[in-house]
Amino acid sequence: AVRLTGSKKFDCNSHWLEVPANWSCPVCKRSKLHIARPDKSGVLKGSLTNHHDHIEQYIQKQARKTALQRVDNTALNAQEGWFINQKISPFLNRFDRVLICEDCNNADTQAKSMINGICKFFSFSPTEISSFIEPEPHKAHSVKNEYLQSIYRDLKETHEYQKHLADTLINRTLLNNRLWGDTQPFPNIKHYQAANSILNNPSLYD
Repeated sequence: AVRLTGSKKFDCNSHWLEVPANWSCPVCKRSKLHIARPDKSGVLKGSLTNHHDHIEQYIQKQARKTALQRVDNTALNAQEGWFINQKISPFLNRFDRVLICEDCNNADTQAKSMINGICKFFSFSPTEISSFIEPEPHKAHSVKNEYLQSIYRDLKETHEYQKHLADTLINRTLLNNRLWGDTQPFPNIKHYQAANSILNNPSLYD
C-alpha cells in the first residue's frame, strides 16, 4: 500500500494490528491493502473500528434518567446495572458489534447527517451501509443518497419501537424491580462495573 500510494510513512490503530494481513472489511469487502489511504499530510493511515447499534447509548441514558427519578435510591445496584447491560441491551440491538473499516463507520455518520430529523441514537447496520456506499481502493466512501432515504424510511418505525421497548423494560426494571433470569446473589466485579458505567458516563448527561 505504501508503494501504491506513494506515501513514505504508515500509521495504524491497534485493531489494525490485531487482525491478519488478509483480513477484509465485511461491509465494503476491501482488503487491508485497499483500505489504507493517505491523509492530508501524506501519511498512509490504516484504521479499523467496532461498529455498534447506538440504541445502547439510548438505553444507558434512559436508565440513568430513570434511576435519578427514584425517591428512595437513585444509585443503580450491581444487579440492575448488569441486567440492563447484559439482558436489555443485547435484546434490543438490531445487530451485534462488528469490526469494520473506519471508512464504513464514517459512512454511517455521513449518511445520518444527510437525513433531516434523524434520531442521534439510530445506527445503520453493516448490511445497510453496504447498500448505500461506493467503495474504491485508498479512498473514503461516497454515499448514494437515492438509496439512503428509502432505506431509512423502512427503518424509522423499527427504531421508534426499539426506544419504546427500552423505556418499558427500564421502567419495569428500575421502578418495579422486574428482573428476570438467573440473577446472582453475590455479584462479581462486572456487575458493579456495569452499574458504574451507566451512572458515571459523562456522555449520557443531558
